[in-house]
Amino acid sequence: IAAAFSPDGRTLASTHGDHTVKLIDCATGRCLATLAGHRRTPWVVRFHPTNPNVLASGSLDHEVRLWNARTSECVLRFDFGKPIASLAFHPEGDILSVASGHKLYTWRYAAAMRADWEARIDGDVGPRTSDIPPSRAETAGLTTVTGTRGNFSRRRCDSEIVATAPANKTL
Repeated sequence: IAAAFSPDGRTLASTHGDHTVKLIDCATGRCLATLAGHRRTPWVVRFHPTNPNVLASGSLDHEVRLWNARTSECVLRFDFGKPIASLAFHPEGDILSVASGHKLYTWRYAAAMRADWEARIDGDVGPRTSDIPPSRAETAGLTTVTGTRGNFSRRRCDSEIVATAPANKTL
């Protein structure tokens, strides 16, 4: 089980063995919503650093899901091929770092999905997740950093370098 507070401190998100993420009102202790859709137990949960309506969860089912915490809707998902061990939003919130298997990904989810994603978070009508072609999510700017016993390499899917290995081979 993992837990995370929203940036405004009003909501606590927690993962559960029934494959859900629950949103709890910190003032009352009442369950506000149950986010369902993972096929296995979510292992990690994180709120967007500035928007309490945006939540990411990563699961043993290999998927990262982005949720609209206000509506309980999954607005975006991506299968990373291995269980998700860790998630971290960039402080500006436009990049999500994902640890999956022995790889570290940076996912520029916001750049690829900005129009649809922001409209959905703001509650405007937009295409359903299932209506978004998989290729749009799959080309969302993934960069991979892999490491085995001090030997690091990276696969770049966009134009920015994510990490380099210095002479002492620590990253």
